[in-house]
Amino acid sequence: HTQSDLQTVNCNDLLTKLMEITIPHCDAKNIHVEMTLMPDIPDVLADPSTLQSIITNLVANAIEAMPDGGVLTLSTRYIPVLKLVKIEVTDSGIGICQEDMSNIFNPFYSTKKPGEGTGLGLFISYEMARKLGGDLKVVSATQDDASKPGTNFTLELPTGG
Repeated sequence: HTQSDLQTVNCNDLLTKLMEITIPHCDAKNIHVEMTLMPDIPDVLADPSTLQSIITNLVANAIEAMPDGGVLTLSTRYIPVLKLVKIEVTDSGIGICQEDMSNIFNPFYSTKKPGEGTGLGLFISYEMARKLGGDLKVVSATQDDASKPGTNFTLELPTGG
């Protein structure tokens, strides 16, 4: 994508549309979806299809991390002092072990069984976030590290203004 593909995007609208498609899939897998969208957040400057691809990948990974059901939380917030919109995708799944945490954004790194993943999803999502002038961060805990396992991905994007 080029700079000319960039336009103002309302993250709340994009998340709402994406989840309208995803919630029935979550319901079938016994995953409860919670959305906490900060009202009146400013738009971000992004290519809408790129932004949708990043969030779709994060949501799909969260769903896969909860094979026995759980809670998927999506939230947005605006940090005025940094002129950043933060989109968070959090799951109550199995978490990512410490050994894997340092590699998850590397190309071809996967914790899935052979043939089930390319190891490119998070690498591409990270690279796309950086191309949009943003960042993608992760915090995770497994049952071994914490009483409440799960993973939180935070996509940070600069506002359009």
